[in-house]
Amino acid sequence: MAEREMENSDLNDDMKDRKKWKFFSGICVNCTWTALVVWLAANIISQVIFFIKYREPYDGVEMLKTLGNWYWLIFGLEIILWAVLGALLIKKAKIKLEILLDQPTDSP
Repeated sequence: MAEREMENSDLNDDMKDRKKWKFFSGICVNCTWTALVVWLAANIISQVIFFIKYREPYDGVEMLKTLGNWYWLIFGLEIILWAVLGALLIKKAKIKLEILLDQPTDSP
């Protein structure tokens, strides 16, 4: 009897840990998606404004190079953002695939 209570207690603790992890990972994913959307929107809006004003798109690399050594920091952050976006898309695809594979098939 005591053994069964310990197992139930361990299962409850495990479920609580999973719920906490799911909650915090959900917040992190939401914040990451928000940051990516804001970053993409800022890039598009700035390009549109520049294009309207000068009738040609700006060269982002040349503009960033004028920042000197700060260019490499910004370049690194942009690479990290693209890597995070790729990882999120792969994770989302894996989850969708698992859901599709777990669905029972209707067989006569």
